[in-house]
Amino acid sequence: MILTIDNHSPDEFYQKLIRWGYVQPECMLFDTGGHTQDRFYEYDWIFFAGAKRYMRWEEIHPIPPVGFDDWMGFLLAYNLKSTLSGQISQQTSFFNTPDAIFFTPRWVFYSKSQTLFAELLAEDAESFDEVLKGIQTIVLLDHSQIKFPDFIPVTSRDSYISTFYKIQEHLYRGDIYEMNYCVFYTSEDPLPEIPGLWFQRLQRSRAPMSGLFKIGNIAILSHSPERFFTVRNGIIYSQPIKGTIRRGSTDKEDEKLKMHLYESMKERAENVMIVDLVRNDLSRICETGSVHVDELFGIYTFASVHQMISTIRGQLSQGATFG
Repeated sequence: MILTIDNHSPDEFYQKLIRWGYVQPECMLFDTGGHTQDRFYEYDWIFFAGAKRYMRWEEIHPIPPVGFDDWMGFLLAYNLKSTLSGQISQQTSFFNTPDAIFFTPRWVFYSKSQTLFAELLAEDAESFDEVLKGIQTIVLLDHSQIKFPDFIPVTSRDSYISTFYKIQEHLYRGDIYEMNYCVFYTSEDPLPEIPGLWFQRLQRSRAPMSGLFKIGNIAILSHSPERFFTVRNGIIYSQPIKGTIRRGSTDKEDEKLKMHLYESMKERAENVMIVDLVRNDLSRICETGSVHVDELFGIYTFASVHQMISTIRGQLSQGATFG
C-alpha cells in the first residue's frame, strides 16, 4: 500500500522523520544529497524504520539481484569478503559487529521530486495515523553548532612511520603497486546526538551517496560521492573515483582546476588502474564480452571538491545471485 503524505513541509517532515526513526530499534537512510539529476536516482531519499524480520546471509545469497520483491535494509562489513572466500581475516576488528545484517523494514518512507510517500502493509494501515502523529510531535533542534569530539589515532606516530617505510620497500620490490594505508581514530568523549550530526554533515557535504544506518547501539554515518555499484534491469554499473582537487573561489578558477585534474597523468594512472580492477571483477559475474567502459576520466563537481569518476557496466550473467 502506497500513500501520499500531504500538508507537510518536505524539509521539516524529513528532519522529524529521521529523529523519530532513530529511536526505533532499526533505521536506515539513503540520501542523494540533492543530486537528483543523477540518471540512476529514482528517489530524493529513502528511509526505513523498524524490522518486520531479520534475514540470514544463507537466505539472501541464492536470490538473483532482480529477484527480491521487497524492500531490504542491510549492512555489509568489510570482512564479509574474507568470510565469503573462506579466508581468515588478519585485520584487527574495532567493532563487535556481524559480517552482514539484513532486515525487511516495517515502515518505508521516500521522497520523489519533493513529494512525500509512505509504503506499508495493509495490516499497518490502521496504526499509520498514530505514526504520523508521533512524527509530527518531534521537536526540531538546532544542529548548526554541533561539534565532533576530539579523536585520537590508535596507531602511534612511530608505528605509522615504521609501517610507511615497510610499504615503500614493498613498492620498490614490486610486491604491490598501490597501497591505501589507513589508521583508526577513536574517542572517549561522548558523541553529539547522531541525527543532528547527520543533518549538519549532510548540509556541508551534499554527497550523493549519503547514508545513516542504526541498529541497536551501532550507528554508521556516511557521506560519500562514490557509487560502488548499482543494478538496473539486469545491468550492473560501477563508478570508481580516483582523482580529487579542491573547488575554486570563482567560476574561472573552478574551470582551471577541473582542467588541471583532467590532464593530470598521476590521477589518470590511478583512475585507469581502478577501472581495470573493476572491469576484471565485473567480468566474473557478467556475460562474456558485455563489460564496457561508458566513461573514462569524467570530471564531476561536488560541494567542496572536483573528482575524477569513470563508469563501467556489464550485463549480469543468467545465474548471478547476491552471493
